[in-house]
Amino acid sequence: MSENKKSMASTAMNYAIPLGLFWIFKYLFIIGGEYAEISKYINSILSIGTPLIAYALLCRYRDKELEGIITYKRSILFTITVFIFASLFETVISSLHLLVLNPGIVSVMNHEIYTELSKMNLPAIYMNQLDTILSYTGVYYIFSFILQNIIIGFFLALILGYFVSRQRNYPPKNM
Repeated sequence: MSENKKSMASTAMNYAIPLGLFWIFKYLFIIGGEYAEISKYINSILSIGTPLIAYALLCRYRDKELEGIITYKRSILFTITVFIFASLFETVISSLHLLVLNPGIVSVMNHEIYTELSKMNLPAIYMNQLDTILSYTGVYYIFSFILQNIIIGFFLALILGYFVSRQRNYPPKNM
């Protein structure tokens, strides 16, 4: 490749912007779900946008940056990198939501989970462990959002990489 080409990481940063902005838009419906039940359903429906945007970004990267040729391995690496950078966008809005705008929501969620699980008549050993598990703060949930996005990105990369990858067609050798 020529020297004026950008590195894959810097290109992935630029390509992560649309996905990250979409996740911010989608997260607004999570916040709205506290006030209107329909927002939760809209958030679920918008989830189909993530693989569509990832596919469009990967095809654009292949066609614009790599002149139509990308290996399966490189497509996986690029997709995961895009998802890592796009997760930073969602981290900002989830941090604002869970740590600034509504910090009490985490304890409310933990209490609701504990109440539902205590109705199941689980043994005391499990209930004691549940106290530890449900003592997580908003920071734990923020990191779980990041990890969730990276895992989703990995599995999407495995699937999308197969459909997007193209090899060079070398002329056949004469025997």
